[in-house]
Amino acid sequence: MCDPAVRRFAALLARERATCEAFVDTHYPGVYRFFLWLARDRDLAADLTQETFMGFWGSLDRLVQPGDEDLRAWLYGIARNRWRKRLRVSHRAWEGLEDAELRPDPTAGPEELALAALDAEEVARAVAEMPPDYREALVLRVFQDLSYAQIGEILGIREGLARWRVHRARVWLRSALQPGCCQEKTGAAV
Repeated sequence: MCDPAVRRFAALLARERATCEAFVDTHYPGVYRFFLWLARDRDLAADLTQETFMGFWGSLDRLVQPGDEDLRAWLYGIARNRWRKRLRVSHRAWEGLEDAELRPDPTAGPEELALAALDAEEVARAVAEMPPDYREALVLRVFQDLSYAQIGEILGIREGLARWRVHRARVWLRSALQPGCCQEKTGAAV
């Protein structure tokens, strides 16, 4: 009997409608949230998500029978490339995360639930102010639940560096969300 991942990949290559729709239904929300965290614009996130899936379907024949996790990493690699291309083209500064919503996923892990419990606006502001390399790694790990190996593959870095970036992002976020961190700066000036 054939491995289900191999059958699914063959069905994707053959563009079998039900399998393709199931793949999009499974991965569209995560890719959209990835872009929403990075772009902070719902319309842009939707456009980039569509471009990502178009790129995925156009590049699928270059893969050689990957497993499901490999397909997910390939998809997020395309997503990251679309994001980087958009940044190069637009040269626009990032503006707040007003439209991003932190709603706990029903299958959310403890870290995501803890972040959702915090003031969403404060977390969104802190993530928006994070250095881009840290932000990408953190979003892929925490909100997309990708492994460090997958993050490394998507970002084009070693797994150890992916692990370090996520760690530094968590330290940065913890520091930014620490009560009184901003008050100390304003209190000294008074």
